[in-house]
Amino acid sequence: MVQREWLEFGHKFADRCGLFGGCEDLNERCPIFLQFLDCVHQLMNQFPTAFEFNQAYLVKMVQHVYSNLFGTFLLNTAQERIALGIADRSHSLWNFLLEKRNEYCNYLYELSEEVRS
Repeated sequence: MVQREWLEFGHKFADRCGLFGGCEDLNERCPIFLQFLDCVHQLMNQFPTAFEFNQAYLVKMVQHVYSNLFGTFLLNTAQERIALGIADRSHSLWNFLLEKRNEYCNYLYELSEEVRS
């Protein structure tokens, strides 16, 4: 969901987080993505069996939004990342997280087709 709704849709990570390739206007900075991750965290607390990942996954994501170790959150749009060849010149956070899947697995997760309320 983060890949599709935040990265591909064009959340301006560079501007909002003050990262490489962002604008100098401090008024553009705001923690919208961090607020979203906090909402996910709150949902995880309410519904501990509903998520395949644990809270360490969210923490690692927050750390690497700002670390610049991965190209995943660099620049403002997918088009900019493609134009600068970010995928070829950096590593993907998603691959890193998949390699360490056991560390970020929620062992309480229960697959369910019903909508939880």
